[in-house]
Parts: sequence; structure tokens; C-alpha cells
Amino acid sequence: MEQENFISEKKRIFLIEDHHKYVELIARAMQSDYNISSTDTAEKGLDVCKEFLPDIIILDINLVGNKSGLDLLKSIKGDETLAHIPVLIMSGISSSEIISDSLEHGANDYIVKPFEIKHLAYKVKNLLAVAQNAKGIEEKKNIPTPMVNVRYISNLLMQIDKIDDEAIFEKRMISVVDLSKKLGISQSTINRAIKKQLGITSNHYLIKRRLEKAKLLVVSNQWKQVNEIAFEMGFATSSYFCNCFKKYFGCSPSEMRLK
Repeated sequence: MEQENFISEKKRIFLIEDHHKYVELIARAMQSDYNISSTDTAEKGLDVCKEFLPDIIILDINLVGNKSGLDLLKSIKGDETLAHIPVLIMSGISSSEIISDSLEHGANDYIVKPFEIKHLAYKVKNLLAVAQNAKGIEEKKNIPTPMVNVRYISNLLMQIDKIDDEAIFEKRMISVVDLSKKLGISQSTINRAIKKQLGITSNHYLIKRRLEKAKLLVVSNQWKQVNEIAFEMGFATSSYFCNCFKKYFGCSPSEMRLK
């Protein structure tokens, strides 16, 4: 059951919020419809964002730490691999100046705390619908794509595995955008090929490969710390690694060692 949840087609929400009551409120109300990941600081937000590859980001302006939500918003919208992701600002600040500043730097919508959870849910749903429509239009522009057949898919997967293994050797994560640039084909072609062959998304495939490799290290190298394994597999944080590991294998790395 855990594996089915891991490879589900739920849209992914990345929540960056340091007030636990809002994290719990949103998770409780929306976790049945969305795959939700969260953090309470902006410092590691960019790295986790690249790993999690969310469909939408909900971001607070005032966050603990040296980096504000607005700083993170600028970083996200300035990164070509993330700029297309809709960002919904969620803040207790209602001044028109801050709202204008957020929208000017790429925020797609703004909601002021406190709010009714159904209003947030509607905004998320609407932003995802707009993003999906934009994606459909973009994919239509890329109609001339290579024929998706068995031999083509097999060769493509071999190339993807090679690129991913090189990235693992360098202890970094890659995305479908990176693969598209390396292979010289559209993201939609890569997504369709992996979906047709394996029945899962490209992002899930890339993470699944690393989790399978990590499992071998967890089982065969009892002396190696879990955070070391997470780092070697390119995960930005050990907590995100452990979360993915448990969702896929049904137990944490430490629990697997005990077995």
C-alpha cells in the first residue's frame, strides 16, 4: 500500500510555512487529494523544491532564518527548472505594498491569514488548472517527437540511467528538465516514454532508482550513517530521504536494518 501511495498521480504541494498550526490545518484538509511536503525555512527550500518537483508551491512571506519567503520566491522564479511552478503566497501581511511586491516578483496568487481553508483549496485548484492548460498548449507545440516504440524506449531508458548514474557519482539530483537538455528531446517525450514503459512518472522513476541503490547501501553497509547515504544519493536533506524511503519500502532505513 505504501508503494502505491508513493507512485500515485496525486498533484504535489510544497508548503513552506513555520507556523505548525497552518501546516497541520492544510495537511489535514488536503492530504487526501494531494501529496504534501513541507519545510519551515526558506534556506533549503530551493533544493527540496528541485527534488520534490511540486505542481504548486504555497509559501509564507515571514519565515524563521536569514532568508525570507520573498527571497525564496525570487530564487524560484529565477530558476529555469522551477519558474513554471505556480506560487501561492500565504501571509498574515495584508498591506498592498507587500502584495504588489509579491505579485511583481512572480507570485501567481496571494491569500491573507487567517483564511477559510476552502478558499485556499479553491485557489490551489484554480492555479493547478491554469498550469495544466498551459502545459497542454506547450505540448501541442512539440508534436514532432520521435516515435515511441519498444526499442526507442529501451534505448532512452539506458541513456537516462547513464545520465542519472553520473549525477549520483557527483552526489547531485537531476530533473526531467536536465534530462531534456542532455538528450535533446522534449520533456513530454521523456514523460510519455517512462509512463508507457513503467506506468510511473519521470520524477518517481528517478527517485525510485536512487531509493533502490540506497536500500543496497542500507542493508550491506551497517556502519554507514543514514545521512551519509542520503547525501551520496543526492538528497538535500536526510529527512526528505527518509520520508521517500518509508513511503516506497514501507519502513525507515533504520527499521530496514533491524529487519
